[in-house]
Amino acid sequence: MGDRVATGGCDAANLVGMTIDAASIVRRHGGAAATHELYDEGFDRRTLATAVRRRELVRARQGWFCAPGTAPALIAAVRVGGRVTCRSALRLAGIWTRADTRLHVAVPSHAVRLRTMRSPVQRRRDVDDPGCVIHWSDPTGEDRLRVSAASALGHLRNCGDIEEVAAAADSILRLGLASAAELHAMAESLPSSVRHAIAGVDGICESGIETMLWRWMRRHRIDARRQVSIPTVGRIDFLLGRLVIEVDGRSYHSDPEQFEADRRRDARLSALGYRVLRFSYDQVTTRMSEVGVAILAAIARGDANE
Repeated sequence: MGDRVATGGCDAANLVGMTIDAASIVRRHGGAAATHELYDEGFDRRTLATAVRRRELVRARQGWFCAPGTAPALIAAVRVGGRVTCRSALRLAGIWTRADTRLHVAVPSHAVRLRTMRSPVQRRRDVDDPGCVIHWSDPTGEDRLRVSAASALGHLRNCGDIEEVAAAADSILRLGLASAAELHAMAESLPSSVRHAIAGVDGICESGIETMLWRWMRRHRIDARRQVSIPTVGRIDFLLGRLVIEVDGRSYHSDPEQFEADRRRDARLSALGYRVLRFSYDQVTTRMSEVGVAILAAIARGDANE
């Protein structure tokens, strides 16, 4: 290959422009490119090594490169030998899921020589890698860094429950990442339980825990209004007659200003004649029966009456 190292006839002297072209070619290949693919584009071993040293390319593992600025989770997935999926892929897109610090990676069923997510030389068969969850599958899609939203939802069903899948689908609608028709088409290849859960969401709830609580109320034939604006208070999560039901996000306990603001809202609601039930993230996601008992008791004693 000699000194002719780039497409368009550039030579090794034009190294800066050359490595910029390398990054663009990696992106064109779906976010990750194999060494032989870059060689086919006209690059050689020396210029690739220089690009890595100058941080103009990222070597994820032997034989694979990513573009600079690629999210660490995506690079780690390539290092393992696959693409991000499940909660990792959904949260990277801003889609709600339960909290999970592990990296979820979709790996083709025929893959061998998987690495750990932190080291390109340590093989998973030799080293414990508890922070990485492998999903053995052959998802479709041109992006080499992450699976499609449909595949991620399908994998989410393996790690979570159907309520979390519905909440993630509702988040997709709320964020405008897909229309209802597109979401339903996306789910056609997924299990019937997933399709049924997705069919019931509409994107009105503003968080995943709201969706989970709303679905519980629907199953119990509780007809609560969502995202209702009350003068001098603002929007509240659920309104059932004179009963206000609010759910707090996961960061609630670490935000003292939000804590005080919510207490002011609760006091104002009480002054206006409303009764307030407030539940935490953990209550909704892990102790829904506790939440349900409280809501049913409030309704039984007349708190929801006008």
